[in-house]
Amino acid sequence: MSGLSERPLQTPSNVLVDASNVDDTGMLACTRLLLEADLDRIGVVTVEHTPAEWDRQLRQLPRRVPPVEYVDVETLARSTSASTAGDRPSSVTTVADPEDLTALGTAMDDLLQGNDERVGVCLHSISALLQFVEREPLFKFLHLMSERARRAEALGAYYLDSTTSGAELRALFSNLCEVVATFDGEAFDLSSGKYASASASAD
Repeated sequence: MSGLSERPLQTPSNVLVDASNVDDTGMLACTRLLLEADLDRIGVVTVEHTPAEWDRQLRQLPRRVPPVEYVDVETLARSTSASTAGDRPSSVTTVADPEDLTALGTAMDDLLQGNDERVGVCLHSISALLQFVEREPLFKFLHLMSERARRAEALGAYYLDSTTSGAELRALFSNLCEVVATFDGEAFDLSSGKYASASASAD
């Protein structure tokens, strides 16, 4: 499958975005997915990159960029060299502690709120949060957030770095999603997530 345009993503839907993070390929995959989904509003949860870096990446692509809101999860490991007062986007909510899933959940809930809008929220990334949160509580948290995305009739996207995460993690987090979008740097290959398979079996 050459790209999302041949099989557009539907809302509500949750997508596991599987791509290498070499040369920021993961951020490119997420920005392309969000823009090609033809959304009215975008929310981005940034753990690895700053909101300013995300804003530049979104606006480099030759597509209309809808209004964007950010949740900036601050970590000591992340470089702040690209984030200055002059280029920081105006709509940014800060979560000071990456281990505080309660605060992160509240901020993500706010991103999902909309009035008959097509909303997409991207978490970048699962791999980064696993450096601060154990696998089981993070899975439970994302299970809750994916259900909230469905209830809000939104598109939820969750990025997993394929260079540091093995097949076990990919299989685990695909349980939350209807779609797995594998990106090779040029095009997406869409396959069914385990949530979709389980729903079909239940029917």
